[in-house]
Amino acid sequence: MLLILSLLSATLPFLCISSAFSLMDSKKEFPPSPPYTPPPPHPTSTPPATNIGLISGVIAAGVVILIILLIGWILMYRRRRFITKQKELSENTAATTNDVATTSDIIARTEYQYLLSLSEVEESTNYFDESLVIGIGGFGKVYRGELRDGRKVAVKRGSRTSHQGIQEFRAEIETLFKFRHGNLVSLIGYCDQNQELILVYEFVEKGTLRSHLYGAGLQSLSWNERLNVCIGAAKGLHYLHTAYPTAVIHRDVKSVNILLDGNLNAKVGDFGISRTGPSVHETHVSTGVKGTFGYLDPEYFMREQLTEKSDVYSFGVVLIEILCARPVIDPSLPSGAINLKDWAINYIHKGQWDQIIDPHLIIGDINPDSLKRFMETAVRCVADGGADRPSMRDVLWNLECCLQFQEAALHGSAAEDNSDSIVELATQYATADFSLTRVFSGLVISDEGPERGRGLGRGRDAAVQCSAAEDNSDIIVELAPLNATISSSASANIQDSPDFM
Repeated sequence: MLLILSLLSATLPFLCISSAFSLMDSKKEFPPSPPYTPPPPHPTSTPPATNIGLISGVIAAGVVILIILLIGWILMYRRRRFITKQKELSENTAATTNDVATTSDIIARTEYQYLLSLSEVEESTNYFDESLVIGIGGFGKVYRGELRDGRKVAVKRGSRTSHQGIQEFRAEIETLFKFRHGNLVSLIGYCDQNQELILVYEFVEKGTLRSHLYGAGLQSLSWNERLNVCIGAAKGLHYLHTAYPTAVIHRDVKSVNILLDGNLNAKVGDFGISRTGPSVHETHVSTGVKGTFGYLDPEYFMREQLTEKSDVYSFGVVLIEILCARPVIDPSLPSGAINLKDWAINYIHKGQWDQIIDPHLIIGDINPDSLKRFMETAVRCVADGGADRPSMRDVLWNLECCLQFQEAALHGSAAEDNSDSIVELATQYATADFSLTRVFSGLVISDEGPERGRGLGRGRDAAVQCSAAEDNSDIIVELAPLNATISSSASANIQDSPDFM
């Protein structure tokens, strides 16, 4: 072992020296390294893949955040809207209860208007027997019934859970307990019990005007009957517009809402969306659009500005419907005939009115002057602008003229009524400044004397005002200043005055 170590120690220095020389010799054999050249730079137009991924991630995250924020805002908005609706509903329910409580005192003092118990209403309709349903509306179903005292009634049943039902319930009570007129459907009473909202009306035997025009197979109305129906409905609407300083606007005048009693007298009904009109110092009421398509005033629809002239427009469509006896909107017809108003007005302007008249009417039995005045009145009612439409007072005047023309032709006599009884009644209204010259029957505007009544117009020699007779027969009184000479031409001028057309 010692020998081996000695040998290693003796040979190690030699090996190290020889290795060193060998390395030196080997270095001399390699060529010198070339100078360092940096790599060419990357093109600026192509960003690194890592940058593209980063940008895409940021955009995606932003979109996700925006979507989350949008969903959160929508949920918050819907929650607030729901809370607001619930609050309004509770307020309306409370207001309805308060209104009903206030109205009940009035009802209790009136023989024909009172608060009905739910049990009596259920008995009157055989517990809401479906076989007694005579109509369905936005408020609910309408049943035919009979009260314990034998009166036949129409029972309209709504639901307190319906927001629309509560609003209509209030509107009907507020309107019909305030207004009483022979050409308005009478509200007998109501029931507000066990979550029920029930309105009880007088039963109008003949049903809707529409059912007597088309679709129900009922006997067709004569021209005289149609004129009387128009006059009755016009009286009811005129009363709504003028009975109080602030008008009440029906907003849903249509043939379904004009009912006929056993004598074919017209009664305007369904005041569920009626509302108070503009005050004396206002030109309109800004409100959301409500009504029935086809009867809806286009100006009100576009501007959401409601006036009495909106009812006039709807009534004008009813006049055309009475003349033509067809639906106001009929999609089954060619495009030019779908809308009744547009179709009829087009033929009237072309003088081809004989192409649109109800075939059940015998044209030879209609007085031409009566028909002409009727069509002129209808055309004016459906003018696009409210300012171009007549008032219901003027509409009523013209319809009365239509009836007088027709009756004069049938009886071969003058249209005016000079009976001594009417003259005597009219004379009671004469004032110190005016003297009575002529009397016409048929037209009512107010129950006040001429000294407080509204003027109908002025002719060349006389002024015209109106009043109602004590026996409820409606009259027109033509008045002139004392000592004035009234000629027959003056009378003609009064009747044809532009104020009446």
